[in-house]
Amino acid sequence: MSANVQTSQSLPTLQSGNTGEAVRYLQRILNCLSYGPVATDANFGPQTETAVKNFQSNYPPLAVDGVVGSQTWWQIVRVFADSSFCNNSAK
Repeated sequence: MSANVQTSQSLPTLQSGNTGEAVRYLQRILNCLSYGPVATDANFGPQTETAVKNFQSNYPPLAVDGVVGSQTWWQIVRVFADSSFCNNSAK
């Protein structure tokens, strides 16, 4: 998995209750960036929401709401792309 494959425009808004591969992608990145541990089960539950809020709180002016919209995705993808460790281990 590579951050240059997905862009913030092509990723769906995610929030508690969502499921699917986009959620799994998010969970893997959050774990790689040390916002976990989050189960990579493709279910956006309380662990994932907490990890997202923790991430958002480190990148103002993102809203700390646990919702991964275009602004949060953009920041996640940017940080992930800048992290050589994550680019090698979150595949």
